[in-house]
Amino acid sequence: MTPKQVIEKVVAFVEGLPFDKKLHYAAGLLIAGVLTNFLPVLIAVAIAVAVGIGKEVYDRVTKKGTPEFADFLWTTAGALTWLLLYYAVSGIVWAWIS
Repeated sequence: MTPKQVIEKVVAFVEGLPFDKKLHYAAGLLIAGVLTNFLPVLIAVAIAVAVGIGKEVYDRVTKKGTPEFADFLWTTAGALTWLLLYYAVSGIVWAWIS
């Protein structure tokens, strides 16, 4: 498979995701990213995951939304993406200044 084909498959996958799942991913990424300015990155990511759990529990208890395990997973995926990016960029910066 060529790189172009891989990119086309990834784009098709992302376009096929429901908007709700994209929002959950973005929320996990954003929450972890913002909190990293004030807290250690692992705590920020843990809070983002906890918010994902809390949102699904809220949906179930209040019946104002539809609780879905997939929503929790997409929120967690966004938070874990932040963790990966944070450590990747940190490693590049430290390698550059060392």
